[in-house]
Amino acid sequence: MRKICMVVFNYYDIDSRVKRHAEFIADNGWKVDIIALRSRFAHNNSRSQQITVYELPIEKRRGSFLRYIFQYFYFCFLTFFHLGRLHMKNHYDIIQINNLPDFLVFSALVPKLMGCPILLDMHEITPEFFLSKYNFARKHPVIRFITFVEHMCTNFADHVITVNESIRELLISRGIPSEKVSTILDSADEKLFVPSQDDASSLHSNFVLLYHGTLTELYGVDTAIRAISHLPPEIQGKVEMRIAGEGPEEDHLKSLVSTLGLARSVKFLGNHPVDEMPTLINSCDVGICPTSENELTEYSLSTKLLEYVYMEKPTIASRLSTYQKYFDDSCLAYFTPGNDLECSERITLLLKDKEMRDRLAVNAKKRYETMSWNIVKDIYYTVVSSMTNDMGNRLEERIS
Repeated sequence: MRKICMVVFNYYDIDSRVKRHAEFIADNGWKVDIIALRSRFAHNNSRSQQITVYELPIEKRRGSFLRYIFQYFYFCFLTFFHLGRLHMKNHYDIIQINNLPDFLVFSALVPKLMGCPILLDMHEITPEFFLSKYNFARKHPVIRFITFVEHMCTNFADHVITVNESIRELLISRGIPSEKVSTILDSADEKLFVPSQDDASSLHSNFVLLYHGTLTELYGVDTAIRAISHLPPEIQGKVEMRIAGEGPEEDHLKSLVSTLGLARSVKFLGNHPVDEMPTLINSCDVGICPTSENELTEYSLSTKLLEYVYMEKPTIASRLSTYQKYFDDSCLAYFTPGNDLECSERITLLLKDKEMRDRLAVNAKKRYETMSWNIVKDIYYTVVSSMTNDMGNRLEERIS
């Protein structure tokens, strides 16, 4: 039986990308070990017997730049010893390291020295992440250093995968050979996400908008809330926006809702494990992705967007360059990022025009078929299996 270890600075049960990769590999007969943060959620009894999760005693906390760096280094330090010990015992065929941080890849130094191939999965592009979060200038020494570290990490890895073609193109422009980096989209997990055959409007009396994800300034949830406040009274009374998630902006967003007098129209549902997302999405009429525009989101393709599309939900979205690379105006109801008045107009338009909602959903789903998990999983498995085969061939050459 082949074995893989995946490392992620996150809670396994809420990281949809890592969870999907792990379950897919396990379904293909692999033994999968996960090193992750200690979960705040009850363990899911549906986990495959082929998957073992090792939770390190660290809680993920958002905050200052130094807090992030401390947490990253501490997790990397613990992982270095834990992964080294596990590899000595299990002799993994491949190690998959998931950023952030990029330098977490160096926690696999011992397996690397023992001949194990290292796959780096870049969920984020770190220089742009810190540019957007802390308003550093592009030429700031910190950003230059982070870019240098990114280069060192991608050199250390045997192969790199990332979440969309825009990021792949950016990494190639920074010097990674094109054959060393592959795109593995965050397509919806089609085993978990099953579109309902029932019209969502039959489940409730309101017109329900859904945002699910982290509550940070980056994702522009405040724009959506302000958009609700601009709706005419006769429309606003019919609209309910549900927000499923937690994050550093939660208190600010709740205060904004209170200030705007929207307590009846905006509901905070808290955080939910990945397994509960299909029910939430099936119960909404329209998904909303009001992401802000900055250095990072220029390269963003929201996982929640792909989930809404797969679940056949018409979606209101910020007009971002990577969104438009995958979905044109016939697929999504776009608005200018940060423009709450325009967002409000899109909400009104979709509420009044069911034919438009249906048309957007159908067009987006057709476009999605070229990027579905049924296609993406084969690309992912080809990358993983070819890396292990290549390493085996190199070992045979050394022996012979």
